Amino acid sequence: MRYENRVKLTVRTPSSDPDNEYEEETTDWIEAHVTGVSSQVNINVFGSYKSDAAAIHLKGHYSGVQNVLINGVARKPQAVINARQNTVLVVQGV
Repeated sequence: MRYENRVKLTVRTPSSDPDNEYEEETTDWIEAHVTGVSSQVNINVFGSYKSDAAAIHLKGHYSGVQNVLINGVARKPQAVINARQNTVLVVQGV
């Protein structure tokens, strides 16, 4: 799989500051592979999503993802799946 696209993530982590429950930070550009979500995968694995949904494949494990910046637009992921040391984010059409 070729990781030819670049995305930025806004990640929420627990804070050591007693006044704030969490901290949000934006990552640098991360290599990603963007694919469409087929209707079969739609129904069986991820649940019900619009046909223009996209799956963003990332190398490594990411948790607490709040937003994905891709093509200049921030999108909230509908699903975050961690499998085989990689992360897949499902977002509305890119």
